[in-house]
Amino acid sequence: MSRKDNLTRCTRRSVLATVAGLPVAAALAQQGHSQAARGEGAAQPKVKPKPLTLADLQGYPPLAQIGKAKISRIIFGGNQIADYNHCTRYPYINQIISAYYTPEKIASALSMAEKCGVNTILTNPRFIPKLQAYWKNFGGKIQFISDCGGADTLAMAQQSIDVGAVACYIHGATSDRLVSEGNFDLMSKVLELIRKNGLPAGIGAHQLETVKGAVSKGLHPDFWMKTFHPITWGGSNKLVQGYDEISCRNAAGEWNGTEVLAFMKDLKEPWIAFKTMAVGVVPPADAFKYAFDNGADFVCVGMFEWQLVTDINAGLAAIKGATNRDRPWRALAPGA
Repeated sequence: MSRKDNLTRCTRRSVLATVAGLPVAAALAQQGHSQAARGEGAAQPKVKPKPLTLADLQGYPPLAQIGKAKISRIIFGGNQIADYNHCTRYPYINQIISAYYTPEKIASALSMAEKCGVNTILTNPRFIPKLQAYWKNFGGKIQFISDCGGADTLAMAQQSIDVGAVACYIHGATSDRLVSEGNFDLMSKVLELIRKNGLPAGIGAHQLETVKGAVSKGLHPDFWMKTFHPITWGGSNKLVQGYDEISCRNAAGEWNGTEVLAFMKDLKEPWIAFKTMAVGVVPPADAFKYAFDNGADFVCVGMFEWQLVTDINAGLAAIKGATNRDRPWRALAPGA
């Protein structure tokens, strides 16, 4: 996604996580993030919390299928380890995160994800060499979904297919632009290329108008990748840049989560919800409950390794609690 379009907002979660790199600081960062999301003060806890370990893991995310791909319902979001971060107001934060993710740290994060039962990372073609290094040098097995982001979407899709992606989709910013330009022909060609190679083909979107536009032109992907979360930035009903990149907003910058929910409800294809925590503003438990209660089949989540157990446990609780969904599960368990 384009850096110039990124929402210029950093959170305590991202800053402390990368600068400190220490377990106690990590736990405090996560608590501070939750307090900020609820409008509470940043008071120091009486007892310093400890980050959870694998011994605290309450289970593995269930698998569900998109085409032939068997994917954990919680997907590891690859933005931060692929040098895509939403801290453009403070460029040094991006530099810190990039420096933090050495090959060893990438391996540590992905290995921890696999140990927590997360079997899929969703990432950009530029991350492929680092992912291949993890497979080769660290024995990693995690599979990947490609967003095919780049100047030439067809070329990026082919590159992703050639190195073993289990699914590909048209990057959300690309889809937003193509729909606004009326370039549905290119979108069709990308979907066709992916399907010719036996993979599920998806469409990403930040704006609901992108999804509506694709549907109106008869484009039926194998899955959707759509932003979804419940918050309104700063109590305002307008987004600073008027662009639905991080938030669930329409082209006018107005929050439209309810409208997204209503439209996605009737689509038959599986839905991967992303930006569910709005760059760390929404606590994991709240974010995942909102997504799964309201129809998402998967969530794609950016996580540091020390957040994985907490986030997986929150995701498991949300999945198990999503028993009264208006939108049925569109991606079913293997063999179901």
